[in-house]
Amino acid sequence: MLFYPTVLEWTDIMQSLNEKASIMIKYLNEIDGFECSPQTAATFVFPKIHLPKRAIEEAKEKGQNPNTFYALSLLEETGICAQPGTLYGQLPGTFHLRLTILPSKEKYRKWWR
Repeated sequence: MLFYPTVLEWTDIMQSLNEKASIMIKYLNEIDGFECSPQTAATFVFPKIHLPKRAIEEAKEKGQNPNTFYALSLLEETGICAQPGTLYGQLPGTFHLRLTILPSKEKYRKWWR
């Protein structure tokens, strides 16, 4: 049996996603080196990351794109899974991540205490 949400359920889902995106964007913008514009995708945010020159050089030494290097380091060091922005297109010389906004609002607030 397929589940089709009612208009009220759909509205609640979309409102929750927007609230979670706002929370995540707020917290990401408080991190040095991160810059996140208002949400542009239903379940993701795409923060711009300003990488130190040394991180860019280390990524190149390993034969990786700098934001791929950062995403892998983030996973290895924190367990946070992010996708590098190169998979979605970006301007040359800029670096981004793609992060999901699906975890609960309570988890976001707990992470950033």
